[in-house]
Amino acid sequence: MRPAALVATYVMVYDDNTTETIFAQLRWNSGVYSSNFLSRGIADYTWWGPPGFTWASAEYIPIETGIRWNSVYVTKYINPHPEKSIKKIIAVQNTSTVKSFAILGISLKSPAQTSVGILDTESALLYPGEHLPVNLMYWTALPAGDMSSKIPVNITKPNKKLNVGEINFNINGKFGYGSGSIIISENNISPGPVRLLCKDIYSSLLGLMPTEKNSPRKNNYTMIAGGAESSAEFERMRKLGYDAVKIQIPWTNKEEPSRGQYNWSEWIKRMERIRTAGLNIEIRNPRRQGPDWLRRNASFMYEMRDEKTQQLEREYDPANTFFRNALINYYSEIGKLAKRFPEVISINANYGVRFRVGNKNSLLFGTDQLKSFRQYLEGKYKIAEINSQTNQKFKDFSEITAKSVMEDSSNCLLNEYVRHHQTLGATLQWDVAKAIRENSNAHLTFNHPYNSTEWTRTGTQLETYLRIGKELGPGSPFHETSDRYSLSFRKWLCAKTFSLEYGDEGFQNPPTYEHNALSYQWMAWIQCWDALYCQWWGGRPGNQNVAWIKPYSRMIYNAKYLSDPITLSLSFESDIHEARDVLSKGLHSTTGNHYGLVNTLLGCNLNAARYIFDKFPGQDKFASKLVIDDSSRYISDAFAQRIIEHIQKGGVFVTTPETDRLNDYAFFKRNGICVGKDGSFTGNNLSVLFKGENHIPEVKIKEIGKGKLVMLNKPYYADYDPTAPPYYLVFMRKLFASLGKFQPLVFSSKQGVYVCPYRTDNGNILLYVFNITAGEKKTQLKLRKNIIESPIVHDLRTGSNCSISSNGDYYSLEIKVPPLSSTVVKFKKK
Repeated sequence: MRPAALVATYVMVYDDNTTETIFAQLRWNSGVYSSNFLSRGIADYTWWGPPGFTWASAEYIPIETGIRWNSVYVTKYINPHPEKSIKKIIAVQNTSTVKSFAILGISLKSPAQTSVGILDTESALLYPGEHLPVNLMYWTALPAGDMSSKIPVNITKPNKKLNVGEINFNINGKFGYGSGSIIISENNISPGPVRLLCKDIYSSLLGLMPTEKNSPRKNNYTMIAGGAESSAEFERMRKLGYDAVKIQIPWTNKEEPSRGQYNWSEWIKRMERIRTAGLNIEIRNPRRQGPDWLRRNASFMYEMRDEKTQQLEREYDPANTFFRNALINYYSEIGKLAKRFPEVISINANYGVRFRVGNKNSLLFGTDQLKSFRQYLEGKYKIAEINSQTNQKFKDFSEITAKSVMEDSSNCLLNEYVRHHQTLGATLQWDVAKAIRENSNAHLTFNHPYNSTEWTRTGTQLETYLRIGKELGPGSPFHETSDRYSLSFRKWLCAKTFSLEYGDEGFQNPPTYEHNALSYQWMAWIQCWDALYCQWWGGRPGNQNVAWIKPYSRMIYNAKYLSDPITLSLSFESDIHEARDVLSKGLHSTTGNHYGLVNTLLGCNLNAARYIFDKFPGQDKFASKLVIDDSSRYISDAFAQRIIEHIQKGGVFVTTPETDRLNDYAFFKRNGICVGKDGSFTGNNLSVLFKGENHIPEVKIKEIGKGKLVMLNKPYYADYDPTAPPYYLVFMRKLFASLGKFQPLVFSSKQGVYVCPYRTDNGNILLYVFNITAGEKKTQLKLRKNIIESPIVHDLRTGSNCSISSNGDYYSLEIKVPPLSSTVVKFKKK
């Protein structure tokens, strides 16, 4: 045990004054690969997750007004001397830890009523029609004698229990063991989370998968690993429900000892081991590595901060030709390696191709990059034009330095520097993608850390990734390490706009299993083609019990996302003009309005359809009547004209004081509207729809042609999490629905419980219902009637049918959803 895992010590004092010590330990909520911590023969974990009697199981304290939570850890311990009575229990505060604790209660059971055990299958995923071995290990507090018998095994949901087989069970004194097999009929129980029950012992939560005939498209649960794990560990990953292993192949002297000479022998062995375990392979490549010969010949970036510069050891100059050619050749060879293994389904195509522009209050630059930047400026401007815009007196372009860029208060040089920097990255990215595609048909994935304007800081170009995904596909943007809908939303909806697949990643260190479980449920919501798990612990990926979510993922992935008629607008040009803000402020500090809009839509149970973009005019034809601006702080004249034309034809465009802020509000001025420092909108022919109160904004409207320009005088209620007050959400839901002249498809009455609709190929409707709070929630769900007629409704979590009522234009029903959990409600045509 790690010392930090010990929270408290309890001493049990018996009537005869003898004692036993209990150590309350914060175990991984997800269990461990193996454990020497077996107290008196009682195992305290299973290899895919915690059984019901795990030490330090977390019990959550619901907080009704928000989605944050505290937790109480419950230590369960079996009295090793059931023949004795306990006189008292002493709690001892440990001096070696700063953790504090309090005893909130003690529950005692009679020894005769106490038994524990582990009921395990050979896989955390169950498939209808398959025979699956089952083992039971059993221990009772009081000896039960010697006996042999056949005992039934049941599969259970909260409202469903079915016999699926039996085991031969033998008990000798306190210890028992049984083995057998089960088979589940596809007609007897619906897919979703289940447990097995034998005697009074439950298994861990397992995933009963839908039949393959109902899920023709395959999505992946992927474990990010080192690649050097044993065959047994890869086998364990497959049994945990994972489909693929993602390995990071570095770029060092071992892989390319001299230029053009590659050695993949070690990686071929590792890939063979993964393939033998029945898993697909994904490849992730290096970010800032490189063999010695490359480092001797390539040039590197410098970081300027407070007029001081230092060379960075692992940041290559993106304009250095030697580096660019070497990187392209490396990825070409990765493509050739992947071609040898049909199991390779994905290659990260932008690792090593992401170049930071800078960090907070600093700028990165390279000697080759500055030379290229000056040539770029010279091809676009005359030096007199630069001097006019910057109020400087440069004699020629050679006098423009990194210091000039940072100190230019007009932002002309900085914006152009960022634009040139992105061009360097984009051209290299295209060459890398082409080099891979010449040799491999694997999915090209482009990892996107953070969100929105942060892409400027990190040198990642979503626009480029979308184009490559369409032209050199399969390919798509992926997110990194998200457990919040708001962080993934923009990349996911952009991918959906272009009919690209999307991938996301859960990442949390132990023991915060809850966060990773939340991540996987968001990944189900947004129909991830690839749901990744990244958790490094001692060099190995830790176990996670996420198999119970996989049936929902598979069903939803194979259904059609049903959206409300809401389009969002996005300006890629805004990323460039926001460079000064991004480089002068902390991470995420400029993205509040975006997160606020996303969580407002989520809290209103509104599901947006797509984006329109300034650099993709062909997407406009798909715009719905209602278009909401998503923090486009700079709107070019061409994009502004397209938006105005949409309004004139009868569309509605919703804005905030963030809209076109960095362009001196030119969009509003061209329509005779002034924007005040307080966010107020003034001008002729403005009508007030709502005066505003508390967090609710003032809403003004100007009619333009057949449509309306709508102005909210406040940014959206901003937080990473959807914490806006209910009255705000009620108002915004009614506002958006009224402006767009539509009835929302779904509704959940309880804040913190969200719902999204999907349609299956056979016309059934699936509602994915997700409770992100720490307490069980009873919520009323509504589904618009014109989607499906007279349905039979079934809750896949409980295994029972639901009664529905007619409520105007909606079907209405009530369900309960456990904390930090989800369910799928199926509306089936009669």
